[in-house]
Amino acid sequence: MESEPLLRIQFEMSTERVTELDHLMRATGIRTRRELFENALTLFGWAVAESGRGHAITALDEAAHRYRPILMPALETARRSSTPPHVRRRRIPRRSSARARERG
Repeated sequence: MESEPLLRIQFEMSTERVTELDHLMRATGIRTRRELFENALTLFGWAVAESGRGHAITALDEAAHRYRPILMPALETARRSSTPPHVRRRRIPRRSSARARERG
């Protein structure tokens, strides 16, 4: 089986963003920026696919039974472009449970 030819991708980033990349690499044991990019692309691809299915991408605090959604314009665009117009729901802000009890 022949391997697909590799293409070079080059772009500019601020020193601050490169420092963030290097920190992420150290925190995860990733050795190369290519490996970091491939991991990030895998995660982003999954998030786009799940958003397209109408699923929220969230961080879950299991101990506190709370979740925090990630809000990214790209994921919202993926959700809207993959959801038929008649199925789209209007986004309604959630009230915290303390506020809900106060207004109850």
